[in-house]
Order: sequence, then structure tokens, then C-alpha cells
Amino acid sequence: MHSVRAGVRAWLDAWLATTPAEFESPRIRDAFIAAVLRDAGGLPAAVEQMLAGALAEREVSRRTVRDLSSDAATTYLE
Repeated sequence: MHSVRAGVRAWLDAWLATTPAEFESPRIRDAFIAAVLRDAGGLPAAVEQMLAGALAEREVSRRTVRDLSSDAATTYLE
């Protein structure tokens, strides 16, 4: 799982370097990265959905990070 996390982190870093996403502060940027790494579970569809959600906002804020989620990363138990 560690190598998956490292791969997702590299993907996020590359995306953030080339995408005009605005963050409320550097601390919020770090919280966004941590939330994607934690909540996406390494699933590409979940990462893409979360990144798209960030672009939908004028500025990524604490609220954006708190509300960040992906249906692709949801696990259902019966």
C-alpha cells in the first residue's frame, strides 16, 4: 500500500504543478493532499473525482477539504 500512496502523491504533485487550483493557504493545500491520500484509497477514479471537485471551487478552503469525498472510494458492507 505504501507504493500506491507514493504513486498517488506523485500524481497529486504533478497535477498541482500544472493545474490552476487556488488554495486558501499552504496549510489548506497540505490538508487537501492528506485528505485525497487518505480518502481515495489509491483508486484512480476516486482521485480524479476529488481533483475535479477541487477545480469546481473558486478557492479550496477548509470547508472544501472537510466535504471532500468520492463515491468511487466508498466501501459498502452488508
